[in-house]
Amino acid sequence: LAFSPDGKTLATPSEYGLLLWNVATRKPRAILSTSAEGAANVIQDVSFCQDGRLIAGNDSEHRRVYLWKNPYRAR
Repeated sequence: LAFSPDGKTLATPSEYGLLLWNVATRKPRAILSTSAEGAANVIQDVSFCQDGRLIAGNDSEHRRVYLWKNPYRAR
């Protein structure tokens, strides 16, 4: 799991990608999918880039690295 640089979003692995949480409300904000087909890919590690624009995650079972734009990046 990883917190965004501004501390407002928490990214946690889920069955189909990453689940983004609103830290203040403790409620889910979004799911960032790892597959257009909806196949399960388990993310083991998560990290935000320093400016919070991107989120990276890896699935070591399938030897894949995923990169998403952060839809909740602080402006």
